[in-house]
Amino acid sequence: MVYRLRLPNNYPMHPVFNIEHLKKYHQASPLQEEYEVEAILGHRLTSKKNGNRRMYLVQWKDYDPTDDSWVSEYDLQNAPALKREYLRLHNLILI
Repeated sequence: MVYRLRLPNNYPMHPVFNIEHLKKYHQASPLQEEYEVEAILGHRLTSKKNGNRRMYLVQWKDYDPTDDSWVSEYDLQNAPALKREYLRLHNLILI
């Protein structure tokens, strides 16, 4: 069985394909939801092969305290003001 596909005119292939070469289209999943940090509650150091890494306990805006979680410094890149203030209050420096 073969299917004729509607391809753009500039597509360099013949538009007829054997069913064995086709896959059912699945719509892409929605982008991962971004969560807003309400507050940074604490920190801890974890050791990695390439040195220590600071993890932060964060409270998420509009979420229950049971949803608080540990995130990496990278995960706080959209909350630079909160991170700066937390570091200042706890006399910490960037690592």
